[in-house]
Formats: sequence, structure tokens, C-alpha cells
Amino acid sequence: MIGGTFTLAYPDFNIRLPGVVDGVDSTSVFSPTHDLTSFLEAGDKILVGGVIYTVQENTFLKSRTIHVDSVISGSVSKEPIFTLPKTNPIPWDATESELRVALENVPAFGQIDVDRTSVGVGYSWSVTFLTVIGDVETLYLNPRHLLGPDPNILVSERRKGTPPDSYRAIQVSAISTPSAVVNDLETGVAWHFRVLASNDHGDSIYSNIGVAVPA
Repeated sequence: MIGGTFTLAYPDFNIRLPGVVDGVDSTSVFSPTHDLTSFLEAGDKILVGGVIYTVQENTFLKSRTIHVDSVISGSVSKEPIFTLPKTNPIPWDATESELRVALENVPAFGQIDVDRTSVGVGYSWSVTFLTVIGDVETLYLNPRHLLGPDPNILVSERRKGTPPDSYRAIQVSAISTPSAVVNDLETGVAWHFRVLASNDHGDSIYSNIGVAVPA
């Protein structure tokens, strides 16, 4: 590997793209009602009718066609199309700070900690999710724009995430009084609380931890 970029996507098809798509049984081409060239590129994942497809290289030779990696089973008519929250291009040799910023600029990733180590002529990054509670499925990687005779990059899970014992989360509406009551806490036990603010642009940092022992 000698250069180029890659992207990472959070494994949740919660981005609905403009318009809808049609597809013909036993073909591998979708026809969208909108031009999606600014949203997708070869190697990206899409979800149509509950089926996951990978966008192929010859997509967008015409602006209203999406070529995918597998044959469509059954006709598709006016189905919504979803994709994954995805980073901007990340340099092949991204520093810890560059990778962290790229991920945190996508609200779905929340807050991230990144460590980088050298491996031969390349690098290995370890990503820890600080505000996404529980396990996160393997991130989707698109290496299409990496350069070199045989560029190679992989994503693997080092350790499954688990929520803390007796973990609870309460959402407080921004238009209501900014307070919450947590019921049914075991008495005589120390409970730890922290707060963050969240909007369309992402999460704030967590507050300092507060401790309470219900009587």
C-alpha cells in the first residue's frame, strides 16, 4: 500500500436516500428516481427491500442506474433505498487524531478513542467506542481508493462491547424541564450517573460522574 484513502461506515442502515428504486427480477440493476451519484460510490452498501447489496464499479455510467453485486430476486417497485452512515475519505496513513475526527464527524459513531501502531510498512488502528453502549457490529470498510500493487486493509473485532450491570438510559426531551426521575433503584447500593447532550450533529462529551445511594 502506498497511498490513497478508505471509508468506514457504521453498521446501521438508517440513512434513507432520496426517491425510490425499481428493479427487474433476475437482473442486478436498480433504477432510482433520483440521481444518487453524490451519495454512493462503488463498494458502498445499500439496503433495498430488506436485502443488502454492494454497489459495483460500473454504477453511474448513467446517472439513473445502480449496478449491484448480486441478482435481484423478484421484481422491485418503488422501494425506498437505505445506506449506512459513512465517513469522509480517510488517508491510508491517518494519525490517531485524523481517524478519530473522521469517525466522530459521523454522529452515529458517538465519541471515539483511537490508538495507532506501526505494522510493517502500514498501520493498525484500535477503535474504542466511548458513548455507544453495548456491542457494535463490525464496521463496513470501503477500500476502493487505496493505491498500490496489492493494497490490503481489514476490519476485525477485538473485544465485544457489553453494557454495565444494571445499565439504564433515559432520554429527556429538549423542550421539557431538563430533569429525570429514575425509579426502582436498589437501596443501599451506589448508583453512578452521567449525562450527555445529543443532536443531529452528534454527542457532547459526558458530564462528570455523579454518585447517589438511595436510602
